[in-house]
Amino acid sequence: MKSKSQRHPRLYINVLKKINDKSYNIEYYENQYSSNGSLQITSGSISTNLLPKTNSNQKNLYDLNKSEFQLLINLIKKQEKASKVYLNKKKLDQLNVINSSLELLFEYKKIFLTWFSKNEIL
Repeated sequence: MKSKSQRHPRLYINVLKKINDKSYNIEYYENQYSSNGSLQITSGSISTNLLPKTNSNQKNLYDLNKSEFQLLINLIKKQEKASKVYLNKKKLDQLNVINSSLELLFEYKKIFLTWFSKNEIL
């Protein structure tokens, strides 16, 4: 099975400031963990084209995270499909790697769902 490079979904948590007319500085979680095993907050810039055109940073984050959550769901589906292939081919080493990755993705999914429940947009 060929592996394809894929960007891990980000959980955007804070719009820090507008850098210029083309980008914002933003904080998010990605697939990076600290030495104690917790997710690290990363900051970077995001194009103004990627932010929805609302005046509310909270609404912008919510909309961004909805699309990132869909990326996460798609990634989980791909990993589950790969897991079945490795199981059928009895490739146990690869199966263990995929299953370990899936466990992290399911934890990440819980973090997304918690964020959505705390930041529901009415």
